[in-house]
Amino acid sequence: TSFRNALAGRENPREPPDNRTIHLDLETIDVSDAGAKLELNTHDLGGQRVYAGVQLLLITATALFLVVVPADRANDADFYAVVERHLAYLQARVRGAVIQMILSKVDTLRDEREIAETCAWLSRKVAEKLETWRQAAENRNGFSFNPLRVQPNVLPVSVDRPETIKGACKAIVALAGPPLLPSVGQTVPNSWVRVSSLLGAVAQRGDDDAAVRALRDGSARPLGSAQLDDRAVSSGAYRPRETLEALWNRVRGDRMIGQMRTTFRDALKLLEAQGWVFEDKGLVYLQPQFVVDLTKSLVDHTLTIERVKSSDTTQAIVRAGFCGAEVGRCRQELARFVRSGILTRRVLQLLWRHLSVKEEHYVQVLDMLGDSGVIACVLKPDGDVAHATAVVQQRLPLCPDVRVLASLDKKPDEHSLEMIVEIFTGIPPGLAERFAASIYRHGVVQHSWRVGAVVRNESAGYRLRAGVQDPNESAEEWCLVFTVYYADGGSGVAWDLLRDARAMIADEQEERYLGMDYAFAFRCSCGDLIYWADDDDGTLVCSSCHRGRIEIEPRRTKRQRCADASDRGIDVMRALENGAAADIRDDVIAAALRIARMIVMLGVGEGVRAHGFTIIIADIARLLALSMLARHRSTTTQICTRFGRFRRQLDVRELELRIHDCEHDPARRELWTLCKEDGAIVVDGASGQLCCGGFFVFDTSFGNMDGGSRNQAGS
Repeated sequence: TSFRNALAGRENPREPPDNRTIHLDLETIDVSDAGAKLELNTHDLGGQRVYAGVQLLLITATALFLVVVPADRANDADFYAVVERHLAYLQARVRGAVIQMILSKVDTLRDEREIAETCAWLSRKVAEKLETWRQAAENRNGFSFNPLRVQPNVLPVSVDRPETIKGACKAIVALAGPPLLPSVGQTVPNSWVRVSSLLGAVAQRGDDDAAVRALRDGSARPLGSAQLDDRAVSSGAYRPRETLEALWNRVRGDRMIGQMRTTFRDALKLLEAQGWVFEDKGLVYLQPQFVVDLTKSLVDHTLTIERVKSSDTTQAIVRAGFCGAEVGRCRQELARFVRSGILTRRVLQLLWRHLSVKEEHYVQVLDMLGDSGVIACVLKPDGDVAHATAVVQQRLPLCPDVRVLASLDKKPDEHSLEMIVEIFTGIPPGLAERFAASIYRHGVVQHSWRVGAVVRNESAGYRLRAGVQDPNESAEEWCLVFTVYYADGGSGVAWDLLRDARAMIADEQEERYLGMDYAFAFRCSCGDLIYWADDDDGTLVCSSCHRGRIEIEPRRTKRQRCADASDRGIDVMRALENGAAADIRDDVIAAALRIARMIVMLGVGEGVRAHGFTIIIADIARLLALSMLARHRSTTTQICTRFGRFRRQLDVRELELRIHDCEHDPARRELWTLCKEDGAIVVDGASGQLCCGGFFVFDTSFGNMDGGSRNQAGS
């Protein structure tokens, strides 16, 4: 970011260490004084690992990529973190792209000799890594390795030495253009310029009729003009493609329709290559910053529980159009979103309150975010796709709890089948998140973290684990692991699940990571890998010890594609509604509150001491399922019995009358008994049924740590 500030000519370019880039920043920098008329449309990716997976949308092969390496971290120990993982991402996503290495903070080095030595070391290390990847690809049949075009010279820069910034700027200008960047500096037809001017007028004015008039009277400016960026309005952020084509037809009058469509398509393709527009799911985004803001609001690391509790958040909720009881519900759902990533319509309305997303376009926008891995759909315990919830993966913790890892081992009555996906260039950002989310559809999610998940399917008798082999912030990520734990007779299903996981990786390479080189394998008891080729069938034998064997079973079911939510038949819009507390009825809440007030006023019996009670109104299926998974039990009935299941089918709305009218009612005595215990009384928010008592929240670390145990558990 400091280097970008220096390129832009800011007076104080040095960025404070704690001013961390959120997602990415866009800026247009005029570098005409470098000897040529040129604008740099810069995307500052920040280098933050947590955001790398959601930056997929704006990584295109037509760009020039500047990999900035701080001189104080230019060493073997930090090479993976500051260089290799970025190159691996680019090699997988945009193979053959042009890369320029930048060595920043050279003022921290002793002299020019040390600067030259560090630049030479960096150039040599990058060349060695590319050669390693090339040799690995040559050893595999059928994979064509198209390496990144890394420039041989490393550019040393320091924001405290303006001459180094000016030299780097001239070098960048020299790279911009054919043959390395053919979309820069080419002569384009006047009709393409008029298309760009029309789109610029729409982005600037936000009114289609006004844009057409501006194009006709000559006041419209092309997209990318420096004067346009500051005057663009939110209502001009995007348009459906057919709307823009219709506007172009209006401008061109009675010209040939086919020729006009070709002109519009070619001009749009050039603008997208230059980074001025972005097209996805039938929508053309005329302001790339709008796409960034859509994602940035969902993954912003500064949105914390403390910020949710602040008065500023309350004011923001009110400004977003919520009032009365809706304010409290929105805050509650926002807090749950921060802790667990569950996204609801209220949260989306709040986070996107400054963005002009029309209701009829929510589906396309959400599908775009689903494709990029920002949003995943998770099934509820009933397994019905109509009851899925939407989850933002980046909100989940990077690593699972130690207790979770301990519970993932194979049980005595289980068999296991583990497949390893070895990716020779390293796991590209976003792949591990989507790989983990791909198993959500197979059952109830027991545990989930950012790069992994565990799913249980009771009816089919198996558990699944998918994700990074070593979920550690500092680990070099090379392998994905897919493990099936199954009971006797379930090996056929297990092999089908493994083949679905293979197909998911193949789809990812075809659609997103064309340069990703990978192989499938199993772990032998000797420690080596037994590789599984596409056409392998029958028996695989370990090439090292010649004792390890894997018996491959034939496919028994039709392949199911593990792709995005729309392929699985899950409606993301419905998932937003399912994630909300909309299934908790207002009359159930009101009745429970009145019962609580009665208990406080009347007590729990003559001369009986009681020090307080808790009532939980919840989605009972999810609540008890989570408790069941925490205790490794198999049925909801066992959980209810463990917590003190009510012997009668009672509705809180009915119980309210019985408490008030009949002092010796058995249901009243049963409720009084549970009110004296430490555990909570659980009420089904949808049906109003009293489900159980003595319910404890064992892990309160995600809540507010102020107050006593009831306050912590409730938060």
